[in-house]
Amino acid sequence: MVMSSLTRRLVLPALLLAGSAAMSFGDGGDDSPFLPAANSGSAAGGSRTPQAFELAGASITSHGTEVCIYDVQAKRSRWISVGSTSDQIQVVSYNPEKDQVVIRANGVQTSLELRKTTVESLGPVGQAAAFAMPSAPALTVNPSPPAVLPFKSPEVAKQEREARMLVSDLLEIGIQQRKAYEEAARKAAANK
Repeated sequence: MVMSSLTRRLVLPALLLAGSAAMSFGDGGDDSPFLPAANSGSAAGGSRTPQAFELAGASITSHGTEVCIYDVQAKRSRWISVGSTSDQIQVVSYNPEKDQVVIRANGVQTSLELRKTTVESLGPVGQAAAFAMPSAPALTVNPSPPAVLPFKSPEVAKQEREARMLVSDLLEIGIQQRKAYEEAARKAAANK
């Protein structure tokens, strides 16, 4: 599928922003049931230290490459072209193969990676059943047979089409008459 650069500049940032909002939801506290347990640490086994900035997305268009940098403290994101600076944040480089960006903020150069989505198992299926809503009685629906339209002869179909065209023409004539009446009223008011 070929997208124009305008469509790409409008659609991709919206999708990436929606994805970054979904990924960053709940970052404010450790009491969310959707976050990994506090003692699990990161995938490498160490504890994850919060960063001041996160890479929320990237967009490569015919106008160049832009990355979305999310400021964790300000809870604000901004799209910055590679090589440009915005609000004391300079995007030095971007590696699309690794989804990695190098930024310089407040004099400190930092490498950021796009967050990967992880899914953790909740255990056996039986445990999930404890959270299930009580079941409602089953509803039975008897589907009605499809509506059968009566056969219309070509002459009847022609008469119906002509009647619809007549109504359409009458509506159009009424609109034109209303416009002419309003114009005449305006001219009469202007002459007084």
